Amino acid sequence: MRINQNKLEIKYALELYRELPGFPSQMDNIYVMIRSLEDQDLLDKEFSPDNMWSAMRTCLGTITEIREFLETLAVSKDPIIEKTKQDKRGGYYRLIRNPWM
Repeated sequence: MRINQNKLEIKYALELYRELPGFPSQMDNIYVMIRSLEDQDLLDKEFSPDNMWSAMRTCLGTITEIREFLETLAVSKDPIIEKTKQDKRGGYYRLIRNPWM
């Protein structure tokens, strides 16, 4: 489920998305999340908001915002992630679809 570089928009392929007006868009956040999962070898494993913190803190300022973002993706009409479990620290998720496969 790795990112297929040939399917990326040019702004992601050239890593220019952070410099463009409108950053961070929903798709920018999704790209950062998937890139982070790929870098951590978590594309096919469970992950938590804590796993996303270092990569996403420039897009979403707090861990609470990251949790809300992940929840939104899990309950959307066409989900990208699914919630796998919940504990006292929060939810755990798994990637089910990658827009750049």
